[in-house]
Amino acid sequence: MQTGIYAVLGVSQALTMFMMGVVFALLTYYASQQLHMESIQRVIYAPMNFFETTPLGRIMNRFAKDIDTVDNLIGGKRRKF
Repeated sequence: MQTGIYAVLGVSQALTMFMMGVVFALLTYYASQQLHMESIQRVIYAPMNFFETTPLGRIMNRFAKDIDTVDNLIGGKRRKF
């Protein structure tokens, strides 16, 4: 009897953890997509003065390294929350 209860609890915990992982993965994906689209729109609609004073490498760095860092950190921090 107790073994069956433990089995049910174990399976329910596994399913709950799986569903939580799926939900957090989807939330991370949509948050990352939103942040990326907002940053692209801000750069596209930036005044020409911005492009004259900001080096192209710095702009590219924002879209390469920084967005990747945000993508990887959002998921890890949400799981810990």
